[in-house]
Amino acid sequence: MDRSISSSPQATIRDVARLAGVSIKTVSRVINNKPHVRDETRLRVNTAVEKLEFKPNALARQLGSMRKKTALPELPVIAETRAASSAQPAGEIDWW
Repeated sequence: MDRSISSSPQATIRDVARLAGVSIKTVSRVINNKPHVRDETRLRVNTAVEKLEFKPNALARQLGSMRKKTALPELPVIAETRAASSAQPAGEIDWW
């Protein structure tokens, strides 16, 4: 598989990361103006964004936010039953 910068009409976040020499997460932090990115790194990413004419994909952003909002169903707490409270593992002795 060719790891060169994409030849597709629209550059991807991977293309920006590859050109800037950083991770995709770092590109995401820069694009979303998040903290904890060095000024020199931010400059490299912004330069790559301009050079590649990168524009964030609105559909990809929407899909990403949908995944984050997926909730798991709540599971009921199973009350201790009479059978469960009196059950003992094999070989265990009740000393009282």
